[in-house]
Amino acid sequence: GATANNGPGGDASVWGGVSDADAMAGGGGPVKPPRPSPKRSEAERLLIAEAVKAGITDPTEIAMLLAQAAHESGGFSSVEENLNYSSERLLQIFPKYFSPAMAKKYGRNPVAIANIAYGKRMGNKDPGDGYKYRGRGFMQLTGRSNYEALAKKYPQARDPDWVSTPEGSAASAVYFWTNIASQAIRQRAQRGDVLGATKIVNGGTNGLADRRNEFGHYMQK
Repeated sequence: GATANNGPGGDASVWGGVSDADAMAGGGGPVKPPRPSPKRSEAERLLIAEAVKAGITDPTEIAMLLAQAAHESGGFSSVEENLNYSSERLLQIFPKYFSPAMAKKYGRNPVAIANIAYGKRMGNKDPGDGYKYRGRGFMQLTGRSNYEALAKKYPQARDPDWVSTPEGSAASAVYFWTNIASQAIRQRAQRGDVLGATKIVNGGTNGLADRRNEFGHYMQK
């Protein structure tokens, strides 16, 4: 997530250099409802199959992959980032990117929130990229550069919405694990190091207790 690093107050033009047009770019009309998620058992089956296909066979590593993906997707119940934050919540989640005035202006506006929070980073460069390449899949793949990298292996990912299908959710999670997080997370996962794996996935330790519970659950299966 964004770092809790506040800056000077003011409107969008002062705070982040984002015009109203750019904030709303890529909305394409009403925001589509989130894609329905697969049942947990089906999500687990798809994720394990994709992991084995990628050469992940260590039972402890598979348990860690399942645990981290389960937490990131709310128990496999959410395959698309929910950016419908209130003004108050915006200041907690994205204090680096929203002044109080901006939060008041753009609260409950997922398109604008994504474009402001994710614009001009993670490979996003065109107006609307922040929303177009918002978090999707079991591991919440985010950012144009990650989507484009995924599309080299899975051409279906050229359509970002594919990443929130059950198959795309599993494929993107395993791709993150093996290509983005790579050996650093795999070694920690094989040791059962929930804290170390969480720091790589999350950038911090958010949800550590739940991730530990999920890991314990999968180690018993």
